[in-house]
Amino acid sequence: MNTITATVYAAPPSMSLLTLKEVRRRMNEGEKLPVIEIYEQTFDEVLEVEPLKNCCYEGITASFMLSARYRSNVRDIFARISVGMNQYRFFHFRDLYTLKHDEIVERCKTFMQQ
Repeated sequence: MNTITATVYAAPPSMSLLTLKEVRRRMNEGEKLPVIEIYEQTFDEVLEVEPLKNCCYEGITASFMLSARYRSNVRDIFARISVGMNQYRFFHFRDLYTLKHDEIVERCKTFMQQ
């Protein structure tokens, strides 16, 4: 009679114990999108069609968020940044709904410098 003996080395399950706060933070981080440049037409379409939240027109910059959350505390954010006399660039990204207008503008300006 042939007998085959095998030793199985099993790795323990890979688990981490997280607080609810850490779980939410990780979920939010996973849903964020980086800043991208969009066409003015896209910006205008969203502005006219979707319900908005946190609209801010400050000087020659503008920003708003879609009122519907993408997931958890993350929303789609749109911005218009002046780059000269009657010249603008338009941006979209996804981040926490708690961002203020100044933070949104700074994020877009950082993107423009890359």
